[in-house]
Amino acid sequence: MPVKIHGKDYLTVAERINTFREAEPLYYLKTELISDDNMLVVMKATISDESDRVISTGYAEEIRGSSMINKTSALENAETSAVGRALAFFGLGGTEIASADEVASAIHAQKSMNGTKVDIKKLDALVDIAVEIVDDPVNDIETGAPKAREIYEPLSNDERMYFNGKLAEKKFKSEHGREKQYWSAFKEYLKAAAK
Repeated sequence: MPVKIHGKDYLTVAERINTFREAEPLYYLKTELISDDNMLVVMKATISDESDRVISTGYAEEIRGSSMINKTSALENAETSAVGRALAFFGLGGTEIASADEVASAIHAQKSMNGTKVDIKKLDALVDIAVEIVDDPVNDIETGAPKAREIYEPLSNDERMYFNGKLAEKKFKSEHGREKQYWSAFKEYLKAAAK
């Protein structure tokens, strides 16, 4: 049964899996760990038919320690989200791609920031520095990684949520002319710093 959140219908991942199993008993779901670098976990879920033809995929990422659940279960959380997204692209998403689980988690994260005192001016300044790190042509991954780690590592979970969201809002054009989030580019520096 869909969960209504802000007037939209969302299905839990468990509901999507049950519906999938009933509708397509010969199809199968496979999950794959794409990366895990002690900071960021990326999972992929694939739905294939009985002939091994890929029908849909879904990706999800979680930052270790970014929430209470991600302190101990970032991998499991990313896997569940990836499965939910693959099933949504398969057509089992209610009216939305995100699952009820993902939306509830995002709402919880927003609520956990309410009443928490974070220095917005300081964080906005750090976001500007992160943009400069990404934009600076002198900063390849090797030179930019320590700079990225220096500004990101000391942040609390609430500060990281704000910082990540602000960077995700900012966009730039890649060398191939595609629009890209600064957060996606900045994460590459953080991944390199974690090695």
